[in-house]
Amino acid sequence: MSKIALRGKYTVFIIYIIVFGILLSTANFVAKDVQPNNIISSLNNGNSVDFNFCLNFNTYGKDQIDTYNGTFTKDLVLDGTKTIDFKLPDNIKAEIYKLMLGIDIMSFPDILKVDGMSVTPPCCYSLKVTMNGKTKNIFWNDGFYPSMDENLPKDNVNFLKLVKYISDYIYNTEEYRNMPRANGGYD
Repeated sequence: MSKIALRGKYTVFIIYIIVFGILLSTANFVAKDVQPNNIISSLNNGNSVDFNFCLNFNTYGKDQIDTYNGTFTKDLVLDGTKTIDFKLPDNIKAEIYKLMLGIDIMSFPDILKVDGMSVTPPCCYSLKVTMNGKTKNIFWNDGFYPSMDENLPKDNVNFLKLVKYISDYIYNTEEYRNMPRANGGYD
């Protein structure tokens, strides 16, 4: 074989190695991107790497957990609100994801209501949830507190159970306990 032919094969071989290296590093980069924050095996294999939600709840819907921005806002009544950095642990976020899948949150009506029943002061809810490339917004004004789930339609009961799971977790965190106490109350 001539030196020119040998050099040509050597050059092609080097190009193959470079291309293989680029493809391998790109695949590794993409694989790391598929599980941001290592969300418990991509939310226990539900595979919604874009899963996030923002839930307003409690009296007048002034408490808020926002996983899009990693914050929690507490209603301090007469003293306004206080927002802190707040990240749900991956295992809790995965549990919330499974709860939402279990109640098929994406098929809920945009507005929840219960005709002829109300609570004063009202507990208001708004939920924005993103999973699998889709975003859903649900509103429930004049809602009920999570412990008041008797004689309600199934969607409302399931929604209250979801809110209770999320709020119970938040209320038991050190971050929440370190927040200022509410000043005053609602009539």
